[in-house]
Amino acid sequence: MDEKISFLKEICLGIIHSDPRITTSVTNYRDTSGQKLLVTSEGTCVVTDVSLAGLMTSASGRVAGRSVSSRDEVGTVTRGWDFFEKKETAKTITDRLVKRIQGQMNGIPAKRGTFPCILSPRVVGMLAHEALGHLAEADSFSTGAFGDLEGKRVAPENITILDSPSINDGFGNIKIDDEGVIARDAVLIRNGVLGEQMTDREWAARLGTPPTGNARAESYRVPPIIRMRNTYFAGGDMSLDELLEDKKFGYYCVDVKGGQTETNSSFQVGIQECYEIRDGEISKPVRDLAFSGIAVDSLQMIDGLGDDFEIESSYCGKLFQYMATSDGGPHMSLKKGAIVFGGSG
Repeated sequence: MDEKISFLKEICLGIIHSDPRITTSVTNYRDTSGQKLLVTSEGTCVVTDVSLAGLMTSASGRVAGRSVSSRDEVGTVTRGWDFFEKKETAKTITDRLVKRIQGQMNGIPAKRGTFPCILSPRVVGMLAHEALGHLAEADSFSTGAFGDLEGKRVAPENITILDSPSINDGFGNIKIDDEGVIARDAVLIRNGVLGEQMTDREWAARLGTPPTGNARAESYRVPPIIRMRNTYFAGGDMSLDELLEDKKFGYYCVDVKGGQTETNSSFQVGIQECYEIRDGEISKPVRDLAFSGIAVDSLQMIDGLGDDFEIESSYCGKLFQYMATSDGGPHMSLKKGAIVFGGSG
């Protein structure tokens, strides 16, 4: 316990001492471990070891009469405390958060309109989660914007999106879902074509397909419902420099504040770290940026995928249940018209 408290203090003090304009820093850590027991009327009895550790940090301050803030969230369900000792160290978290909030402090106002852009893996993950993931849950699919597009091309041929029960350091990793189904990959888009839906037992029976193992419950007090696990775009073959080189002006969106989607596939995303792109180079930081779009249109306007891959840990809310999930992918390039940018100026 002393080691963990010292870790949190190191982050908070590191953030506060990094810049006199930063006035507040808060760090929350939680971990839990134990066993989950699943017994079904089919005679199934499964005992699963459960371990989760998560850390959320925020910072805020004022500059030129403006309030600014930034946040960071990381977690693991596979590695325990050594995840923070070896990978997400106090210095790593501090440096990342300070860079974000200083970008908000020093950044120039956002331009309004539509421009070519590059999204980092963390922002790409938000797109996968918000713009497609929720609408590919079987209990929402038929009433959403993708309901009439099953089996049709909705993205370029090089686009594949999956919801997986197991990836390296996935915060949404599971082996078996909360209805006793062995979890498997659900391929939401394969080579640009809209594919599977995420299902529980009921919806798999309705659709006449094998269940994907997406039934998850926050605890034994609530029923399992269809939830994402680790949702991501598969990688491409271009370097970041190659994605940048043809853009005279645009935005490079690095990290998100949050996002949401509607059943018509419209999405809105707040950006907490962003830079202008000028003549194929990453330029000045931009403050208070947000973007929006329509997923059924934006997916068609992807014109490049990076050869890298990264995921972000988060908690996803649905029907008042909150579950650990991950989302991510490679860097992604989008044409002008795919996304509309705005900000508070």
